[in-house]
Amino acid sequence: MAAVAVSTAGCSEQTPDHNDAAYIPASQSEIPSLDGTQSYAVPAGINAVNGDLAQRGVQCPSFDEQDAPPALEQALCTTQDGRTAMISIWPSAEVRDDEVAARLDDPDPCLVSGRDAAAWSVDASASPELCRQVAMALGGVLVQAPAP
Repeated sequence: MAAVAVSTAGCSEQTPDHNDAAYIPASQSEIPSLDGTQSYAVPAGINAVNGDLAQRGVQCPSFDEQDAPPALEQALCTTQDGRTAMISIWPSAEVRDDEVAARLDDPDPCLVSGRDAAAWSVDASASPELCRQVAMALGGVLVQAPAP
């Protein structure tokens, strides 16, 4: 398997239920930090990820859901300036880890993975800057190839 550089991003504050559409912070300062352990329940978990990203400054005006087993839900996020990221909700953390590991053989991989049992990941290999922004927004583990 390829060598991997892993760093942590985000904070440790626990967050409200991300599938609760009624939760809307009154101001940006009230938006809680995410630590990467948040789970996104299916159905509509992919939309909750998109909502968490949007609340934290990563806007996806183009958000195209796709059918891509073994992912339970998957969507391509395209930012206003054309950068892309593939957001996936997996059946389990084990499947998430296998899928993230499989992408490490791609050229210049950059992914954000949920922590512990959080079965989600975001592949933003096409834009390392977007990848880092996603890691900061969602608080997941940044997984990328080590610098040569």
